[in-house]
Amino acid sequence: MIEATAKQMAQQAAIAIEQATTHGQRAQGRQLVRAAAWLARSGVRPRGSVRHSPRVIQEIIRAVFTAHPSMAFRTKDLCNILYPGLPTRAHIARTNYAAREVVAANPDWTCELSADRREVVFFNRANEWSIETAAEMLALKLKRPHMRRPPRSRRSFQKAA
Repeated sequence: MIEATAKQMAQQAAIAIEQATTHGQRAQGRQLVRAAAWLARSGVRPRGSVRHSPRVIQEIIRAVFTAHPSMAFRTKDLCNILYPGLPTRAHIARTNYAAREVVAANPDWTCELSADRREVVFFNRANEWSIETAAEMLALKLKRPHMRRPPRSRRSFQKAA
């Protein structure tokens, strides 16, 4: 019962992401993907820390890539699928390593560092929508300039004579 509901949610998420036209709609689709992954895992695994072998991590990432060929994924997105909640630095490193192994074995998928060199983005070279989404993720995001308060005017106090 739970697996069927999770599959249905994953299919709805894939359709929602395919039809999304704005960034907000794509974000909602990604939340649906995470929810479906959580639902699929929740009935099987006891609560507590999540431990996956490298082979299992690669299988999950490979399944996500084949299920959503028109999407681009940050390492953070894959971590949220594998380790719901707050992933640690070790989780991020393991996910990044496993995803790079999957990309090395699959000629359609590739990964690139973002312009600020903070994120790794995985995308499908054979799909134009995936390339466009990856280009948005890879683009340099300019920081808003720090607005300084103008200096206070100095008043000259005159002594009363």
